[in-house]
Amino acid sequence: MEYHFNQHVTREDYIAFLMNHLRMNIFKPTNLIFFTIGIGYLAVAPFITGTQDFTFTFIGLGLVLVMILSILFARYNAGKRYDKNPGNFDMSYTVDDNGFSYNVSGQKIETPWMNFYSASETEDYLYVFVSKDSGSVIVKRDVPNDAIEFIKTKLQEHVNAKKINFLK
Repeated sequence: MEYHFNQHVTREDYIAFLMNHLRMNIFKPTNLIFFTIGIGYLAVAPFITGTQDFTFTFIGLGLVLVMILSILFARYNAGKRYDKNPGNFDMSYTVDDNGFSYNVSGQKIETPWMNFYSASETEDYLYVFVSKDSGSVIVKRDVPNDAIEFIKTKLQEHVNAKKINFLK
């Protein structure tokens, strides 16, 4: 079976893709546990030790502020990157039994199904990754439902089940 479709990734789509990628890499359960314990300890240290020295409390609050600002900065930079090259976000896809290929700015990129690393799905998007740092967003509004189901089936056949997060 073979599907051909085109999509235009808007600025909002691109920002959503990068924010999802950020969540997948930074907000892992182990990282959240370490952040909570580390920053929580810094926040309550003066009360535990009884010294009433709030230096470490302010350091903990400063770290939280830096994390929030880095997320906002990443969102802002994603928008700027999109605005510099909006023509690079018009893509044509071909999906078949062998793999997933797409054309961006006249350059064809082909990826066999077995080379995919992970995939996740939201109501509006299907995110597919070939590594931790490289992936693509498929905007569901631009793609026929049967093509999305075909892509999901092929990914489930070839990607480690622990690395797939599809909606039920």
